[in-house]
Amino acid sequence: MVWRLITHHTNPDEALIWYQEHNLIALGWGNIGNLQNQQVNNQHDIAALYNQVYSQGNAGECGRCLWDFWNVMAIGDLVILGIGKGRRACVVEVVGNYLFNNNYPPNVNAQMLDGYYHRRAVMPTKHEANDIWKQNALPAPGANIRHALCQLI
Repeated sequence: MVWRLITHHTNPDEALIWYQEHNLIALGWGNIGNLQNQQVNNQHDIAALYNQVYSQGNAGECGRCLWDFWNVMAIGDLVILGIGKGRRACVVEVVGNYLFNNNYPPNVNAQMLDGYYHRRAVMPTKHEANDIWKQNALPAPGANIRHALCQLI
């Protein structure tokens, strides 16, 4: 499978550096907690957790993105890292399962990237991001290209 992940909505370049230096990708909504320790059976359960923790925003996007990141994304999948305004930085391959980690290395601005606790280990690839994008730019059924994480077809 191929995915597109927006590295961060307000600090995409800083997030990209963190991802590349530490071979990981991450999603926000960290205050929901570790999905492995919750009763989560689908994206609607995650959206309900979102509504319990956050007072505003898009519970539907959170539910869909975190469900896909946690339960659908698989080792071997490719992820195009987007850095805003249609810019695609690179392609990484997922090499690890979902993990929840609320610690940041000393060289990462934890306040700037706060809440990006949902993570997966990745490795860089030699794929050209724009080439992979051209081959897979349409969102999968039910996905939304504007979401933080989007499965492509």
